[in-house]
Amino acid sequence: MNVIQGNGFIAEIIRSSKRKTSAIKIQKGKVFVIVPESLRFEIIETLVAGKNHWIKSKLAIQNEVMATQPKAFISGG
Repeated sequence: MNVIQGNGFIAEIIRSSKRKTSAIKIQKGKVFVIVPESLRFEIIETLVAGKNHWIKSKLAIQNEVMATQPKAFISGG
């Protein structure tokens, strides 16, 4: 498993033989970079560095959503 240390986050690299384009996915506070198998590591680092601001803003939004209190059942009787 390859990872890239970003500016305040760690991105996990997922390589796929079927993929022709790159994608960045943020899920449950984690960053995943899905790339074609043949893409060089230096290019992936450049991609992540270029999207650094976007990634950090999306992580901040997800952290706010995850921090909200869950709804509680209150008896009406």
